[in-house]
Amino acid sequence: MILIQTFHLTKRFGNFIAIDDLNIHIKKGEIYGFLGPNGAGKTTTIKMLLGLLRPTSGIIKILGEEFTLNKLHIKKKIGVVPEKHPLDLGSHINALDYLSLFTDMYMVSQKKERISYLLKKVNTRIFARYAPKT
Repeated sequence: MILIQTFHLTKRFGNFIAIDDLNIHIKKGEIYGFLGPNGAGKTTTIKMLLGLLRPTSGIIKILGEEFTLNKLHIKKKIGVVPEKHPLDLGSHINALDYLSLFTDMYMVSQKKERISYLLKKVNTRIFARYAPKT
C-alpha cells in the first residue's frame, strides 16, 4: 500500500523554483527522509505534504486520495513533530494544554481519552500538568 505519492510536484516563489518535478512513492512501513543543504526544499516539501502550503503544480496523494488544503479528514490522519513550532506559545505552556490546542484544531473526538493515551504511551503523563521551567 502506497501512503504518500507525489506526481510532478513543483513549488515556485516568484521566479525561484524551490521544488521542481518531485515524484515520490512511500509505502507503508518505509522510512523516508529528506536530506540536503539549507534552501534545498526540504521544509517546503514537508509543508506541501502536510497541507500547509499549496503546490504551484503537481499532485499529492495521501492514503490513495488526492490531497488539497481543505481535506480535513486526511489531515486528521497525518502528523509531524516540527523542530520549531510556528505558534509562539512561549515556555509556559504545559504538555496537556499543548495537546489540547491541537486536538481542538483538528476536532479530535474523545479528546481527553486520546491525550491521556498518548501521554501514557510516551511515559510523560506524570508531567502533563507542569509547565517547563524558564
